[in-house]
Amino acid sequence: MKNNYVMATLMCFFVLGLFAQDFQDDMEYNPGDPFGPWWYDCPINCPEIVDGFANTGNKSAIVMADGISEIDLDLGLNTEGIFELDFYMYIAEGREAYFGILEDITLINGGSGSFIANIHFNRDLLSPAVGEIEEFSVPTGNSTSFSYPVLNWFKVDIRVVMDPAGDTWGFKIDGVQVLADGTPLRNSDGDELESYGGISFFSVSTDAEWYLDSFNFDASPLLGVSSEELAAFKIYPNPTSGVLNISSERLITSISVYTVEGKVVNAEVSEERIDVSQLASGIYFIEVATSIGKNVSQFIKE
Repeated sequence: MKNNYVMATLMCFFVLGLFAQDFQDDMEYNPGDPFGPWWYDCPINCPEIVDGFANTGNKSAIVMADGISEIDLDLGLNTEGIFELDFYMYIAEGREAYFGILEDITLINGGSGSFIANIHFNRDLLSPAVGEIEEFSVPTGNSTSFSYPVLNWFKVDIRVVMDPAGDTWGFKIDGVQVLADGTPLRNSDGDELESYGGISFFSVSTDAEWYLDSFNFDASPLLGVSSEELAAFKIYPNPTSGVLNISSERLITSISVYTVEGKVVNAEVSEERIDVSQLASGIYFIEVATSIGKNVSQFIKE
């Protein structure tokens, strides 16, 4: 009975980690508060919080008019699924704003993160109330323009679908559809995406200043496919006295072995094989992380 309870607990724990982390962030941080883990490179480079000005609550984040400030939102390395992000912006009077959508936010500091799209607002102060999307699924030089409210908070909606049949996206400003859902999506090299990684809010000039608030991110599997199926793997032979082989249709990124008490045990891992010969006989759980998420299975060590 105890083993069944532990297994149920472990299964619940692992399934929660199957998909990209959903979150909401109203930016109501006090001095000394830890920031959400979705803010990349924090605590070194955390959002700058201002009091008394917000879409909801009392606080928001500001991107300063200095030409160097940057806030990076890490959404993970999402390779398959439906990913919906919305947040609110307020652009200061007579200022511009910008954010980039990237394949891998962790590469941004090295300058090698592949950009999916560039979003400008009042670019170079030439077009108040007009924004521009530079997307790389259209011929070079083409872009999509849109309007946005001036001196008001407005909502940005980004919907990305990562699908082996073809990656697509949709884009809204203040509820108005700018790019229809299902618009083809490519990176800055014109290639299929390797992942959908995050958003970089960057002060492109000393004329750029804006505020951010009320973030909401939701990730879900492709319709008709469960997250467990996406992250499924096979192990064999089971029971085993030596080597346990692991097979998955997805790229395996990590493997962990647990006792029935939930304790991590050491085992020699080599690609898609794991040597459990040194483990005591008994029941164990193996957690396999793939490019789409995590799953867990049980095996017996003879």
